[in-house]
Amino acid sequence: MLRSALASALVVCSTVAVLGPPSEGNAEPIPCNTVLREPVLIFDYSSTAWSTYNEHLAVYSDGLVIISSSDRPNQMVTMSKQEVAGLRMSLERAGAFGMCDQSPAPFDAPVSTMTVFQGGALSRSHTFSFFGGGDYTKLREVVDGFIGDAVSTP
Repeated sequence: MLRSALASALVVCSTVAVLGPPSEGNAEPIPCNTVLREPVLIFDYSSTAWSTYNEHLAVYSDGLVIISSSDRPNQMVTMSKQEVAGLRMSLERAGAFGMCDQSPAPFDAPVSTMTVFQGGALSRSHTFSFFGGGDYTKLREVVDGFIGDAVSTP
């Protein structure tokens, strides 16, 4: 037991001697955001129980865009970082970061769920669901326009 404690103390002391004591405030921050692919938008649309149409859109900060729907094969395209930043700004202008779930929920209505991310390693996200109409129409127009641009990208 004493031999084990002495061995542990020796390891700790030799590590401190090699690395030095921890410094307060002068240490460079450890980079925590080394992967350059962060989500910008996750969008899902689900139709009514009487229909099986669904859409999914995932947009990442490095330009990766994944689009899938019931009526077309899954697509992965790359867009410019400027186009992705433009999408984020358009969503912000349309109010996406402050929207709430639309209510009351109509019976068996198609529902869209949107999660927007502000960006950065400690990004905050905001998720809400809507059925259409009113202020939510502009958000759907932004998403549809972006999908149209992404699908037409060679």
